[in-house]
Amino acid sequence: QLVAKVAAQNSDSNLTAALRQLCLERALARTAILEREVAAYSRMGRGMPVSAVVEGMPAPCFVMSHRHEVLRANAQAVSWIGLEEAALTGQDIRRFLQILAAQSLDNIIAEFGRGVVKLFPAQVRLLTTGGPAVLGAICATSVRAPDDLEYVLMVGPHTPA
Repeated sequence: QLVAKVAAQNSDSNLTAALRQLCLERALARTAILEREVAAYSRMGRGMPVSAVVEGMPAPCFVMSHRHEVLRANAQAVSWIGLEEAALTGQDIRRFLQILAAQSLDNIIAEFGRGVVKLFPAQVRLLTTGGPAVLGAICATSVRAPDDLEYVLMVGPHTPA
């Protein structure tokens, strides 16, 4: 239906280019929404444990250590991955998810360790099902030292596994 709609709206132009443009516009819009959500939850979460904020998120979220170990996964994340939280806790998230960002995950964590406060957009793919990549975001939440920090991985809209 989407392809037909785009084709009807862009009958004079290249359909492939129009579809690419639509996907890019939607990805940028979703990134902006995620940035606003992170800012809002950051303001709300001052003084609250990160795990409490993550649990209240409507999308799959993971609290991660600087070694990429799952410290906490909300109910939506557990449902999406299809494993119990106990099976995820302490595991390297890269066993379950492919996370593609403009920088490597290790470089992002190094930036957090240097005090950079920034949202890093990413594409996240569930490895267990090989489903399509969905938008996600990585943000620092608690930095005590470069090797003692937590970050949150949020996953945007997706089709349940």
